[in-house]
Order: sequence, then C-alpha cells, then structure tokens
Amino acid sequence: MLVPMRLFASLRPSDAALEHLARALTSVHLGARPFDGSGAPPVRWSAPESWHVTLAFYGDVPDGAVPELEDGLADLAAHHEPFDLRLQGAGVFAHRTLWVGLGGDAAAVVGLCAGARDVGAAVLGRAEARERARPHLTVGRVTDEVRAGRSRRRGGRGGRGSGRAA
Repeated sequence: MLVPMRLFASLRPSDAALEHLARALTSVHLGARPFDGSGAPPVRWSAPESWHVTLAFYGDVPDGAVPELEDGLADLAAHHEPFDLRLQGAGVFAHRTLWVGLGGDAAAVVGLCAGARDVGAAVLGRAEARERARPHLTVGRVTDEVRAGRSRRRGGRGGRGSGRAA
C-alpha cells in the first residue's frame, strides 16, 4: 500500500547563518521567563535543524508523483540565477508565530516561491492557495497556555478585541 507523504519545498540557510542565528537567539531563550506565573514557557522554540524558508507546501503527495516533483524543482533551481540573502529583521505573525526575515535579494526568493507553487500545480494538478510574499524562517510559536491566558485577560474573545474603544 502506498502512503502519501506531506511535502514542501524549502531553502536551507548556510550552516554559518544558522549557527549565527542560534547564538543570537540564545539570549532570548534564556530570557524567556513565564510572564503569567504559571511556570509554562511563553514560547515553544523550533529546533535549529528544522529552520528553513518554505517555498511551497504541497500537502499529501502520492509516492508516484515525488520523482516528477523533484525533477520540476531541480529544473526550477537550475534556471534561477544565484542570489545573495542574509537574515534580517524579525517579527510575529498573528500574535503567534515568531519569525526571522530575509534581506538581500528577497525578491528572488519570492520568485522561487511562485515557481515552486507552479511546479506543484503542474505535477499535482493543484496549487497551494497561499502566495508566499514574505519569505522568513519560523523560529518559535507562542504556547497555547500563553494564548489561552491572553484570551482570558481579554474577556474570552479568543485573540483580537472588538476594536472599539472603552
């Protein structure tokens, strides 16, 4: 029986860039104390070996489609000019996802994202709905315990307030 695999295409930064980022985040990890008195850490950090820049997410892919997907991605990479990137900036998406951004030729990465999405559409007959316009590495996520506490402090609205002034 063939079991579909959940696949995505990504870029992996150089070992030197990842080591630099890991050293930079060490002080953040050490300073990340629970701020609600619960003892729960506020952030669940992702392992440095999993850090990557997602180009496209394909979801469940049947085994038989993997070689064609690999060939399409190899062709995409072969026809792309080399470009320079650097880790630059950081932020939070949706009050939950902590990320580190890219500087340099980030537009080239956006082009690779579109190309990888097109490869998925050609091979799998479907494209990822999301267009990736802000390349980044996810380094952590705010824990559910912290988010639940935040929701309780906001009156149980589950995240964003009503937007009305009190």
